[in-house]
Amino acid sequence: MARTDDAGSRPVGLGDAELLSVSKSGELAIRINTVFQVGYARWGTLARVPLSGGTPREVLENVQDADWAADGENLAVVRFVPQSAHWRLEYPIGKVLVDTIHWISHPTISPDGKWVAFEDHEKPGGDDQGSVAVVGPDGREKRLSSGWSSVEGIVWSPAGDEIWFAASNTGAADNLRGVTVSGKLRTIVNVPGGMWLQDIRDGVVLMIAHQERLRIRGMPPGGSQEHELGWLGWSYLRDLSADGKKVLFEEQAEGGGPNYTVFVRDTDGSPPVRMGEGEGRAISPDDKWVITAARGGGLSLVPTGAGEARQLTHDNISYGVVRYLRDGKQLLASGIEPGHGARDYLIDLATGNAKPITPEGIAGASLSPDGRSIAVTGPDGNWGIWPLDGGGLHPIPGLDATYFVTGWSPDGTSVYVFSSTQRENRMKIYRTNIATGKKEFWKEFGAGLPTGASGAGRMLFSVDGKAYVYVYDQVLSEAYAVKGLK
Repeated sequence: MARTDDAGSRPVGLGDAELLSVSKSGELAIRINTVFQVGYARWGTLARVPLSGGTPREVLENVQDADWAADGENLAVVRFVPQSAHWRLEYPIGKVLVDTIHWISHPTISPDGKWVAFEDHEKPGGDDQGSVAVVGPDGREKRLSSGWSSVEGIVWSPAGDEIWFAASNTGAADNLRGVTVSGKLRTIVNVPGGMWLQDIRDGVVLMIAHQERLRIRGMPPGGSQEHELGWLGWSYLRDLSADGKKVLFEEQAEGGGPNYTVFVRDTDGSPPVRMGEGEGRAISPDDKWVITAARGGGLSLVPTGAGEARQLTHDNISYGVVRYLRDGKQLLASGIEPGHGARDYLIDLATGNAKPITPEGIAGASLSPDGRSIAVTGPDGNWGIWPLDGGGLHPIPGLDATYFVTGWSPDGTSVYVFSSTQRENRMKIYRTNIATGKKEFWKEFGAGLPTGASGAGRMLFSVDGKAYVYVYDQVLSEAYAVKGLK
């Protein structure tokens, strides 16, 4: 807790908790037991606790965000549905206003309680691009302002006639905008370096100035030390070649442009090669091709050397993780399409046609070394093994939704996992036997990271397990109370 008239602060005695909202009576809505998914997407247990202290009272599972209504009793919440991988906006709790495959966040209730504004990021996953939207008395979603590269923070104006939000056309230098329910947009203030909007009370705006970078580190085959492998400040890791010699990523900040830019880089630290606009997805077994995805479009096949790119898919499936099968003729992809739950698909590289291979609710694309099985999550969020030749789901004992599979041991008997709830600066990886569920500490990564950095939870290994790459996040932030904004 800190006062706006005093630069000091003190802890409030709530460990491993995320503040979501403060009611008019000073009661806190917090999230505990947080599970980090991908990007900014996460969920946990919603709980209530007085500002004066006490034991939090648990209210609801699988909640990402919450906002108190003016009455100090009801809450609007954004929830994740593991069975379908959908996101729901509820207000009050139990009344579903929005059910979508898109990631949504930051619900905020209008002062009169008639409208709920929120961020519709318009695609699955945790990318903060997207739109500012509202659900009104008619129960229908209305997008008020779209096409933003980043949207971070949303509140109702002091007069209640506008929605204020922080957003950027390119990169992550968000600045304060305002939009009416009728869709009239204006810029309120531009701040060098950008800002994230947090809250507003009595005309005073609380904002955060972030210096945040997403970087990549890795060990090349036969190497003795890690190399920095990121590029322009927000390097989003996508794939590592089977031999560990090349890494695929895209730049999502200012240097990547409004549609992002895909790069391939040798893990020995050689300069990256630009593949084109979009998001990276996979590297072919022979390193001659990469799969990319246009923002809001299908998959494309792009040569790493001479040759012509071509669009591969023409469906309405939003593909997540994509991997080549060992024969190089098919792709394995997790995906989700409107009206369905998440599942896995096989994509024919010759035709671009996709066919589902798992039931809805079962998805994952971590391919075993022999290419015959994949590690997947089931409808309950727990992990299991799915043989590509059939046989159904084989649960991995004890590997629940709080873990994330990041690769396989070279012999195919175990998977490498880390806890998605860990917050240490270093990533602790455990080797888990797929038949018995026995976990053994394997290795720790992230030693020597710079100030303000922490392991961001994404790690990939070569097939032999000797080369690796991982993401780390570096954040230095300052909070400001801003007066006089209109």
